[in-house]
Amino acid sequence: MIPNSHKIISVDNVSQLSESPLEESLVLCYGHFNVIHPGHIRFLQYAKSLGKKLKVAVLGDQSIAESQRSKYFHQMERAEGVASLHFVDLVYVLDKISLEDLSVHIKPSVLVLGKELENTHREDIKAAVYSIEKQNGKVIFHAGEVHYASADLLHGSQQDLESERKHLFLQANKRQGIDLAKLVAYIGNFSNSKILVIGDTIVDQYVACDAIGISAEAPVLVVKELETREFVGGAGVVAAHVKALGADCTFLSVVGEDENANLVGKNLQEQGIDVQLVGDSSRPTTFKIRYMVENQKLFRVSRLKEHSLSKKLKINSLKNCEKLRKITTEFSFVILYME
Repeated sequence: MIPNSHKIISVDNVSQLSESPLEESLVLCYGHFNVIHPGHIRFLQYAKSLGKKLKVAVLGDQSIAESQRSKYFHQMERAEGVASLHFVDLVYVLDKISLEDLSVHIKPSVLVLGKELENTHREDIKAAVYSIEKQNGKVIFHAGEVHYASADLLHGSQQDLESERKHLFLQANKRQGIDLAKLVAYIGNFSNSKILVIGDTIVDQYVACDAIGISAEAPVLVVKELETREFVGGAGVVAAHVKALGADCTFLSVVGEDENANLVGKNLQEQGIDVQLVGDSSRPTTFKIRYMVENQKLFRVSRLKEHSLSKKLKINSLKNCEKLRKITTEFSFVILYME
């Protein structure tokens, strides 16, 4: 049995398809997909981002010119390559029917085609485009562009990251004269410790960009935003490290009453940290955005207010001082984080 065969439908007759209403979240792609390569993956991932379901139409062997068939794998092998991608929901092998026939029956809201087909003279493609637009769908031509900045900066290889961090860690130990065996022994005692971390919460956002060039209007660098990711920083990441080392950790911080505060609370709670956040409506949760091209930081934008706590918030905090004093007597250490 072919792996992922449950995701593959070979269609040689229109009667095999049941006509459906226009499905708003359905995206349809089309191509030969002879050997799946990074360009195909980027192309299909982009298509998936446009909806909830991704169905792919693979050109059948009968639709390929006989003189060219020897250059292609069998249609079921090509379909299996596409079906092996976890984000692809269903694969149609167009054995004896056209892309237009398929489009009319499954009614996708979006049809994504390769950029090379944008100005094609092929009548079958023109007919498919016409049928999609006639049923109020959208047709997009995409090239599966390379975005190395996004992949390298925001995700990266876990193995490479671990190797780099280990190297930096050993270098730091050497510079500071730290005995690694003693350090390991100390860390082993963390599981018996209760640690309270107090400090500023920061949400760090990294924006991966492609450099386009210099603006014609002014000497300003022009970039195209590719992808963003948010991370808990400041004292929050200190608390995460404390918990990861095995300690029972409580985190206390003043934050804004906003979505970033919710993000911090949810993220740290999921790591098993006791989160005690004090909301202050007069300030946002500190938010820092870094714009990067590949591994080069272009600039940073900070969204924060540095005024003192309001009198009301101080009074409310003082009311909790006795409770805090009782709590802190239970802790082995208290870490005060200041950036």
